Amino acid sequence: MRSSVAIVIAALVLVAALLALRHAVAEEPLARLRRDETGLHGSWWFPRGGPYILGFDAPDAAELEVDGQRVVVGAQRAVQRVVFAAGAHAVTFRGPRQTRLLWHPPGRRGALEYVPASSLSPEPPERAHFGAGAGASRGDAAIATLIVLVLAVAGVLLARPRVDRRTLLVVGGVFVFALVVRLVGLSAAGQTWDEDEYWSSGRNYLVNLLSLDFSDASWRWNFEHPPVTKYIGGLGALWQDGYDVARALFAALSAGTCALAAAIAMRLYGRADDEARERVGILAGLACALTPHLIGHAHVVGHETPSTFFWALAIWLCLRVHEEGATTSVRRLAWVGVALGLAVSTRFANLLLAPVIGVTLLVWAPPAQRVRTLVLGALVTPAATLATFVALWPRLWTHPFSHLHEAWLKLRVPHTPEPYLGTYTTQPSWHYFVVYTLAVTPVVLLAAAFLGGAWRAATRRERGSWILLAWLIAPYAIAWSPVRQDGVRYVLPALVPLAIAAAAGLDQLARALAGRIRRAPAALVGALAAYLLLTCVRIHPYYLDYFAEPTGGTGRVQAQQLFETGWWGEGIADAVDYVNGHAAAGAKLYKLVQPTHVNWFRDDLFRAEVGSPAAADWIVVNDAGVFTNDVLARRAPFVVPPDAQLVHDVRAGGASLVRVYRRAAATP
Repeated sequence: MRSSVAIVIAALVLVAALLALRHAVAEEPLARLRRDETGLHGSWWFPRGGPYILGFDAPDAAELEVDGQRVVVGAQRAVQRVVFAAGAHAVTFRGPRQTRLLWHPPGRRGALEYVPASSLSPEPPERAHFGAGAGASRGDAAIATLIVLVLAVAGVLLARPRVDRRTLLVVGGVFVFALVVRLVGLSAAGQTWDEDEYWSSGRNYLVNLLSLDFSDASWRWNFEHPPVTKYIGGLGALWQDGYDVARALFAALSAGTCALAAAIAMRLYGRADDEARERVGILAGLACALTPHLIGHAHVVGHETPSTFFWALAIWLCLRVHEEGATTSVRRLAWVGVALGLAVSTRFANLLLAPVIGVTLLVWAPPAQRVRTLVLGALVTPAATLATFVALWPRLWTHPFSHLHEAWLKLRVPHTPEPYLGTYTTQPSWHYFVVYTLAVTPVVLLAAAFLGGAWRAATRRERGSWILLAWLIAPYAIAWSPVRQDGVRYVLPALVPLAIAAAAGLDQLARALAGRIRRAPAALVGALAAYLLLTCVRIHPYYLDYFAEPTGGTGRVQAQQLFETGWWGEGIADAVDYVNGHAAAGAKLYKLVQPTHVNWFRDDLFRAEVGSPAAADWIVVNDAGVFTNDVLARRAPFVVPPDAQLVHDVRAGGASLVRVYRRAAATP
């Protein structure tokens, strides 16, 4: 007890010292500009050409000039959209000192982000110097990273996990392998829906925390979602004006999920003296590491990867509650609640994890301890969950119920229609998520899970089968909410127990063949790895567009409008790069893509954008953009001009994700 108190006090002292250091060395962005009697002057670095949203949050009247042109005038939150070329631009600001500059560089939308001091200079454009860190806040990033490390080390010391050497080798190997797989082509699919939203708001959140700003106005960015995803993405945003670092953090979390899957499989289906214990862990880790949609979401700054990680973490912590003796550990029940609080602080729907925790605690508890576990679990775990949820989200510190109601009002609005089994709909049937899971899971994993896993459950009657069943089923309760859309993203945690069940089934097969075929277990592991690697290579880097063999592949899915393809915006970056590299200066551009904001075209192409394909030199389209134009906007159907030639086609699994056309009159 005394050691735990000492760890908490030491962690708090270190965090307070780091915050004090930040307060001493941090520079307010407007303080970077040169002050005279006419206002604040200097330069502003624009990292790329295109449309910028510029503005400020001012307590009183203020105005902002760029290159001598007044672009924003007003009070409180005032913004304006203007197209600029890349480079340093003269800036003048007149207004209160308490003003906070806001912006969106091209390729971002949603929550406006705070302008970092590194993007401003007191010198005029011809003399201004901006280093490699322009657009980032590396001082804040270093302090935030150190605080995360302090809290993580303190958490490990308090939780005191004990892992034997053999388990550590398997889990560590799975983590490294899964991380390498996820880092290959990390950003090759391009920017996707909502990444910028979480990136920008998360950056603001961390600046708020480091500056101890807990005012309601500072926490309204993307208030419809809890904050954990944004904290993770925001840490990457502080390090880099781009998505690579943030995506790498999500890739590491996804690799952690694979490692936890291996550890869980070894606990559920192996004993310390069982030689096959490591095999089932390796199989489970491989299955998670090479499941296409788990990889695809690891490349996205979104809620899916941390949700999946916290589900797996909570289950692993549940399995440790009775690790040392038969007495139920209150401290470990509290850690389960912390994991559930982190999950709910990532996405509200993760409350569905609660019944899985209940089943796991009861099934895994020694029979004599089940009543005690039920009573203590009902008291300790929810309390720890609520405390974690409130502590992580300063928006709940004032008017929590009204703020939660505001979030619900935004979340319940349905998205645009999507193709499902040959028709477009905004309200798919109750079986939507089950059908999608069957469609996007490699067929060998499905067969191993449903045939081999069921075979093992029936013949060996292991407690772990009940835990996996609860874990597999619980995410699908989301089907009874208004949120039935966008593929498997809302039920992604179910893919982990599916992979573990497949590993259990293959391990059972290996046991059956071990006495008849030499090296059958090793051959099964190799065959699974080869099959899944081939699957991933064939769809790389567009893992979000993978569809399994029974569907006929991505090409057939697109042709028959069975499911969404290219919905996330994957492939747009490839098409944009092609046009930027081939279009003449000032060429007329027509684009019809969704999401619209991920188009990082050159600034001259934005200036020459036209509203009709018949007037364009270059045309960029994807199916989501065409559907939005033809149906939602109720415009005339999109028709490719007869003199337009397809010059670039971004494809995945036989499907066309994004197409680039060049008109015959266009200058190469």
